[in-house]
Amino acid sequence: MRIRSRLPSGVQLDMTPMIDIVFQLLVFFAMTLRVAEVEGDLAMLPPAGESSAGPGRDAALPLRISLRADEHGALRAVELNGRPLASISALNAEVERLIGDDAAIAAATEAYLACDESLAYEHAVAAITAVTGTRLANGEIKPLAGEVRFAGAR
Repeated sequence: MRIRSRLPSGVQLDMTPMIDIVFQLLVFFAMTLRVAEVEGDLAMLPPAGESSAGPGRDAALPLRISLRADEHGALRAVELNGRPLASISALNAEVERLIGDDAAIAAATEAYLACDESLAYEHAVAAITAVTGTRLANGEIKPLAGEVRFAGAR
């Protein structure tokens, strides 16, 4: 019996349908792909009675800052954790008093900034600057809140 090593002359392999199927699958998976958001940090506290080596829980409480605007976008009121403050510089002094000189507490502290929608941009930038650091007399910057996030618009 003789074995043929070649395909018969009348048979042709058409790759077009195979390529079409591959592209259709590629488009299908690309269109149905749902990218999941990366999960954030989970705040884990040790069980009661155990101490942790990190900063104290009370020292690293989040700072909730509220900036309210008047009808022209000027800064009308500043609040820190529900307490009214006189100005942005008073906000800086209060945050500096709360954090103190401990760099570990400063790095662990989070600030949440809630601004009115009509507030002028420079006031929000001044508040971010006030809670992230203080320039010392020798020119160095003393870090305050390690992370600043914007709260939902009001």
